[in-house]
Amino acid sequence: MSELPLEAYYDLTQVGELAVSPDGDRVAFTTTEYDERADESVGSLFVAPTDGSRDPHRLTRVDGAGSPAW
Repeated sequence: MSELPLEAYYDLTQVGELAVSPDGDRVAFTTTEYDERADESVGSLFVAPTDGSRDPHRLTRVDGAGSPAW
């Protein structure tokens, strides 16, 4: 296995915590992305339908986004 080039590191999105809605129709989840210009990580909170019928919707983009709950 070869090493990941440094430039590719900034293209990665790491999925963190998740919570499924009580009715099971949606999932909230956190991500961490990396801002190359600022050289820092940025957290986001997303919501998406569990059936995949739509793309995830970003609710917020702030450092420390975490612990989604319904």
